[in-house]
Amino acid sequence: MISQNIINQIIENVDIVDTVGSYLPLTPKGKNYWAVCPFHNDSNPSMSVSREKKFFKCFSCGTSGNVIAFVQKYENIAYYEAAHKLALKVGLKVEEFDTPEYRKNKQYYLAMDEAKNFYQFYLHNTAEGLKAKAYLELRGITEEIIDKFQIGLAPSSYDYLHKALLEKNVGFIEQNDLGLVRENDKGEYYDVFRNRIIFPLTNHEGQTVGLSGRIYLDNDKNAKYLNSQENDIFHKGEILYNYHQATLSIKKLDEVYVFEGFMDVIAAEKAEISNAVATMGTALTKNHIKSLTNLTKNIVLCFDGDDAGISATKKAAEICSSMNVLPYAALLPDGLDPDEYLQKYGKEALKNYLQEHKVNIYDYLYNLSKNNLVIEDIESVERFKKNVFDILRKAKSTTLSEFYLKKMSVELDCDINSLIADFGKATPFVNNIKPEKVKVDKPKRTLKPKIYKALEVIIKTSLKNKDVLKDYYRLTENKYISDAMPYCTIIDQISFEYDLVGAIDIDKIKDKLESYSEAYDCFEKIINNRLIDENNMDACSECINTIVEYWENEKRKECFENALKDDQKCDDLIKVVRKQHKLKENM
Repeated sequence: MISQNIINQIIENVDIVDTVGSYLPLTPKGKNYWAVCPFHNDSNPSMSVSREKKFFKCFSCGTSGNVIAFVQKYENIAYYEAAHKLALKVGLKVEEFDTPEYRKNKQYYLAMDEAKNFYQFYLHNTAEGLKAKAYLELRGITEEIIDKFQIGLAPSSYDYLHKALLEKNVGFIEQNDLGLVRENDKGEYYDVFRNRIIFPLTNHEGQTVGLSGRIYLDNDKNAKYLNSQENDIFHKGEILYNYHQATLSIKKLDEVYVFEGFMDVIAAEKAEISNAVATMGTALTKNHIKSLTNLTKNIVLCFDGDDAGISATKKAAEICSSMNVLPYAALLPDGLDPDEYLQKYGKEALKNYLQEHKVNIYDYLYNLSKNNLVIEDIESVERFKKNVFDILRKAKSTTLSEFYLKKMSVELDCDINSLIADFGKATPFVNNIKPEKVKVDKPKRTLKPKIYKALEVIIKTSLKNKDVLKDYYRLTENKYISDAMPYCTIIDQISFEYDLVGAIDIDKIKDKLESYSEAYDCFEKIINNRLIDENNMDACSECINTIVEYWENEKRKECFENALKDDQKCDDLIKVVRKQHKLKENM
């Protein structure tokens, strides 16, 4: 759309140092200037900007290019848009590639932009706007958030927008095509959005393509939300709310939170979570996933915990699996949405919860199915199996199927081959799982049983009394028993929880152990073992002494083995043993 000659003139005439400096603080060092790179999670200045070479480069993440590339990446706009923006700075005339389709869509973009500007003006400059702002303030939406998300207000009047757009040379045809204005049976034109707070919807390049209007008056009996109809520039299956604004944060943090609605994104923004997007009233689509994976592979689904949200999560898992993407899931407790959770517990709590309670989506769906499992009830067991089988069939992954069938065999204490047989009855690809090669992973028990039993008592008792861990670490000198690593991992995780929050959350520890199946299974067994009395400190002290004795024996063995490697020490050791043997004979 822009000739190479113009591109060359932009690069030659636009000062890259001044341009980058208008976005980021720059520090001169030698011939170049340095900045903290905005394209990854940088802590030390690793991006160099050269006025001489007219080039920037990050020596950490590798992002580089000319001045146009920088503006394109920083603002997340098309290359030609960045070039056009810079050309205007230096007075260069840019001729656009002109086609009827481009002219038509351009007119639509301009019309939507004018509508957005009108609604913003009306919010900030009218008596109705004052009422709407009071409502927004009660919802915790500050002036800063209003400006960032370009929130506006549709007036109660019948045709204010229609008249305002006519004055901007936007005719009825464009207004009607975009779903902004309609014609009634009397031939009168009326605004579609009235008496509603307006949230503009942008495409991935930042152009306004649609609107969502929310009622705000107590006596308003209309539908809570009203959204733009789909048209030539607005396709809900392709657009994610806040994608354009969040792009830089998503890249920098290498993670994105996906919510069900734009109000969830605004609640996340209040909690200083800037890497959040939302679907526009549709299920997550392949186009959505493709757009997200262009920025990060770490996708966290934050859908509601009701039936609709769970169904949406399952469908998302199916779509992601078909695209070889493994997302995470984070579900807020008690059926709360992000805004409700924020109002109840505060922004720090919301931010921390979303960061600390994410699990891979199949663990989430598996645990969801397990919630209602009653091992003693055969109907409950069959329901559990059916739910997990349905999840695995839709995932269509032999690896996932094998992993969770193994996990289920441990949960149900049943033969893995019987589960594979049941699963394979309606699942052709399960034939890839060969029963004779399937073995249930269990911790290797190479130590004396009393060692494992001692560790189990220490673990369960430490959940009630953190002083147990202090004694354990002090007396064992913080050593790891290599043949009991699952137990040592659990002890370390419990200690970490005490150090981090000062209290124990069993579910949180289980979440942390999910990726280490042996430790997870050991922990499940220990916390459900009713024979261990976690209040018996004397028994716990004896168990710690058992572990101390283990290490003393290990030390003696090491001394003995070292002695055998030295001829003189070996002779001395044999003499000592013979002397002790003779003493025993004479007694």
